[in-house]
Amino acid sequence: MRKVFFLQLCVLSFFSCTQKMKKTDNTHHLESLVNAERKFAELSRDKNPREAFLQNLDESSITFNKGEVITHSLDSIQKWQVNESDYLFWWPLVADIAASGDLGYTTGPFEWGKREAGNLEITGGGYYASVWQKNKNGQWKVAADLGAGVLDPLDKSRHWIKEEKIHILSSESMDIEKEREHILHYDKTYNDRLNAERKSFTTDYLSPNGRLHRSGEKPFDTPEKIQANIDIEKNVSFSFEQSGGGIAKSADMAYTYGQTTLVVNTDEKEQKILTNYLRVWKKENQQWKIVLDVIQ
Repeated sequence: MRKVFFLQLCVLSFFSCTQKMKKTDNTHHLESLVNAERKFAELSRDKNPREAFLQNLDESSITFNKGEVITHSLDSIQKWQVNESDYLFWWPLVADIAASGDLGYTTGPFEWGKREAGNLEITGGGYYASVWQKNKNGQWKVAADLGAGVLDPLDKSRHWIKEEKIHILSSESMDIEKEREHILHYDKTYNDRLNAERKSFTTDYLSPNGRLHRSGEKPFDTPEKIQANIDIEKNVSFSFEQSGGGIAKSADMAYTYGQTTLVVNTDEKEQKILTNYLRVWKKENQQWKIVLDVIQ
């Protein structure tokens, strides 16, 4: 009798769990995110950067400038001075999306330059990082944007490789504000550790697929390259102060941002530089891990 009762409990428990979890195919949401990024870049190239940013950001979007976190980005962008010769273009190579399909990010190379007399001269570039979130009308808008690094002119990679995105989505109701407070606290705790150690990152918080974007460097996107970055930063001290962040409705992807202070030590002098950080977090095996870490 006990065995029968125990078996019944197991069946009920399994049925209850499967009712609370369901598979969802987010491949089309991911494609729509990548297409939004591509159209954003094409508008910048074909018209001008100011118009492109005004159309793809909204009143809640965050941008950055030398340590400043700009919360009224549209007002700032409206004041940009643009010329017909200005050229700014970029393309996504890496993209991911939350299970709820309302938050994601893309990253890839960007380049800028001048167009004169039908000729294009590329004068610089790097790697952009854009966090996107759907607004109340279901439209993708840039939530936060920060570029860093240097563009490798020999890197001819141009195309994002389509991925299939199957998520396990919980049907249980969640307190999203509570989940947001949790990741913000987690990010602050991480900052406290970094500030104590004067580092820009620690590997135990990074996803196995994590990427580091740093000023003046190509992306560190493999464990070997990330290990090499530790040596590059050995003469630099870091401190972080969080400004804010956001989270997906499925509470499996989030982003945080704030101010970073770099102290560069050389034989001659100590130099202090104000920059910003942007991190994208993703839950992997029920644990928050950093998949994209940008400092610029």
